[in-house]
Amino acid sequence: MKNASKLIVIILFLISLPLYAQDIQEVYEEAKSALLDGNYESAQLKVSMAYAMIDDDQNIDPNGTFKKKLLPKIEQTANDMAVIVKALEELNLQSQEQLTFPDLPASRESVSLYTQLAQNAGSDMLHKRDSILAMHEIDAEYREALRKNQVYKEMDHFISQGIVEKLSEKFVSIAGVLTDSLNQLNENYKSVSANIEKMKKSYASNRVQRQKLEKELERISQERMNYINALSEMLAGETSPENPELRNQLTQNNVEGIFSDVIRSEIEHIQSLSEVDSVTYRELMKNYDRIKKYNQIFLKNNISADQSELLARYEQAIQSVKIQQPSETNTVLIVIIIAVALILIVLLLLLIKPKDKRVPGTPIPSEPSEQNKPKE
Repeated sequence: MKNASKLIVIILFLISLPLYAQDIQEVYEEAKSALLDGNYESAQLKVSMAYAMIDDDQNIDPNGTFKKKLLPKIEQTANDMAVIVKALEELNLQSQEQLTFPDLPASRESVSLYTQLAQNAGSDMLHKRDSILAMHEIDAEYREALRKNQVYKEMDHFISQGIVEKLSEKFVSIAGVLTDSLNQLNENYKSVSANIEKMKKSYASNRVQRQKLEKELERISQERMNYINALSEMLAGETSPENPELRNQLTQNNVEGIFSDVIRSEIEHIQSLSEVDSVTYRELMKNYDRIKKYNQIFLKNNISADQSELLARYEQAIQSVKIQQPSETNTVLIVIIIAVALILIVLLLLLIKPKDKRVPGTPIPSEPSEQNKPKE
C-alpha cells in the first residue's frame, strides 16, 4: 500500500510537470533541501521529476551537469538514507521487543544493578545505531539530517525514557521495601544521636562507649545516604518519565521528611568541626554536591519540596570550616642533611678503598744499587 501510494504521487507529479514548468535548478534545490530535512522520500521524488524534465527537454541541461553529476549524487544519498532508516527501524523494533529485566530481590543493590542494566541497554543501542550510520559514506550535513527522521527521534526517546519506563513496575515494588528500611534507619539515627548528646552532658559518661556510639552513628548516616541515593537512581534524574505510582509510594513513606533530616544532621555534623584537612574538606563538598543533586531530582518528581533554604545553610556551614594549612618544610635543613650524608658516604668509601691494587704473586721491585744509579 505504501509503495503504491508513492507511485501514484510520482505519476501525479509527472503529469502536472508541464503545467508548472519548474526550472531544473529549482527542482534540484528542492531535492537537496528535502535531504537536509531528513526527508529522503521527497528527495527521491524530486530527483525523478528532474530526470523526467531533462528527458522531455534536453535544452534545460545542455552540458549534462545535472543528469551526470548533481542529480546522481543527490539520488545516491537519498537511497543510502533510505537504507539507513530501514535498518534503524528494524533496530528500534528489535531493541524494544528484546529488552527484558530479571526479577531481583527488593534491595539497594538491585536498584544499582537495574540501573546499570538500563545504561548498558542504552549504550548497546547507541553503539549499534552508530555502526549502521558508519556503513554508508554520506556527507556530514546529510548524516546530521538523519537526526530529524522520526525513527531517530523515537530511538532517542526510548534510550532516555523508554528503558526506564520498563523498569517502573519493578521499581515500585522495591520502593516500599527501601522506604521502610530508610524510615527505620532514620529512627535509629535519632536514637543514637540523642544518646550521644546525653553522654556529652554527663560527667560519668564512658568515653569508650561514647566513641563506639559515634562510630555507629557514622555508619547509620552513611547507610541512610546510600538509601537516599538508591531512591534517586530509581527516579533517574532529570530525564525520568512520569511515574505517579512510584511518586505516591515515596511521598506516603515520608521521604521528604527524612531528606530534610539528612540535611539538618549534615549541617550539625559540619558545625561540630572546628578544623579539617584538605582531603576531608573535599569529601564534605562532595557530599554537599550529592545532596544538592538529590534535591533537584526529588523536586522535579514532586517527591519533596525545595530544600534550597537548608542547602544554603549547609553550604555556609562548610565555608565556615577552617582548613588546616600544611606545615612549611625547612628546605635549608633538608639540604644540609643531604650534604652531610653525601660527605659521610664519600669518606666511608675512601676508608674502605684498598691501598694496594697489585696482582697477588707479583714481586716487589727493588731499589737501584749505587753502582747502577745513572751518573749525573
